[in-house]
Amino acid sequence: IALQRRVLREAALRLKLDGLSFERIEAVRTLLLTGKTGDQQRLPGGFQVQLSYGNAVFRKLQAAAPVFLAGIQIPVPGKGCLPEAGLEFQADFVNAYPLVHGPAEAFFDFDALPGPLSLRFRQPGDTLLLEQGRKKLKEFLIDVKVPQQERDKLPLFCAGTEILWVAGWRRTLHARVQTKTKHILRLRVVQEWHKEKDRGF
Repeated sequence: IALQRRVLREAALRLKLDGLSFERIEAVRTLLLTGKTGDQQRLPGGFQVQLSYGNAVFRKLQAAAPVFLAGIQIPVPGKGCLPEAGLEFQADFVNAYPLVHGPAEAFFDFDALPGPLSLRFRQPGDTLLLEQGRKKLKEFLIDVKVPQQERDKLPLFCAGTEILWVAGWRRTLHARVQTKTKHILRLRVVQEWHKEKDRGF
């Protein structure tokens, strides 16, 4: 117990978090020992500690970022960026579907897209069309253990009202490339914070 308290005091010192009382340290210690993923504790100075799949994440709370419900249009071919997600994207056509490709790109039948291409963040009620049927985006993100603090800035590539690709995590069944596909669309992304975690798309 003494070592646990010392670790929390060291965390507060490194965060330059003043005024962490004994009672607050005990509250955080209890959270880490008995809490579940998503549980959190506010700390002085605008900080927060949150449980995320076995990790304790200490972070400075920031003002809420703008939520782009309507999204931004994606030119084809073309490129653009979404600074709020630290994201650059590119859309172009390729001659053939590659046998091997990385998680930073996805391929689609351009002529089978269910609407205009756009890029946005998640909205209430979002669903994905997967092999097993429709699944709520919220449930999917929980199942694949996307940390809660990252979910609101997860880039979603859409066509009309349908989600095509949860970038870096899952492609849906919409507009799959087939032997009869004439125009193969490639979407590519780059995002710095994934590089820091050594986990690409």
